[in-house]
Amino acid sequence: MTEEIQRAIRHEAGHTTAALHLGFSVEGVFVRGGTPLTEVLLDSPERTSHERFIVLAAGVAAERFFYGRNDPEACRKDAAMISERGGDSIETYVPAALQIIQSNESCLRHLVGCLTFRMQDERDEAALVAGASLENSNPPSFGLLSREEILGFRCK
Repeated sequence: MTEEIQRAIRHEAGHTTAALHLGFSVEGVFVRGGTPLTEVLLDSPERTSHERFIVLAAGVAAERFFYGRNDPEACRKDAAMISERGGDSIETYVPAALQIIQSNESCLRHLVGCLTFRMQDERDEAALVAGASLENSNPPSFGLLSREEILGFRCK
């Protein structure tokens, strides 16, 4: 598995961890076009804008937690989503997101482990079916963790 995919898994696990911690509904973690994505019901009326922005910043926070820095290019979509919703710079929300990530380290690491295992398993299966390496084929789309599986994770 490439370093880029490993980083994306950690990024998405950060979103999932913060969303669970703050009480958002996480619909699942999916792979679209070969890249992991977390589906969170961000615009729930029960949640505040500030909480939404923290969830969006949590991918950056998770990357910094694991690597000491984040990939600016990979985080542009999150920053744009914050801006579209009337928020400040993503950097405004990263400290609160990082605090959630740190206080839920075991949940985060468990999510990363599950997502990594599922990603590798799906990629191996797709390569077996295709009879070739996925690196040389169209990137697959599939579910990594369902809503029901995510509900089993306990983040404080």
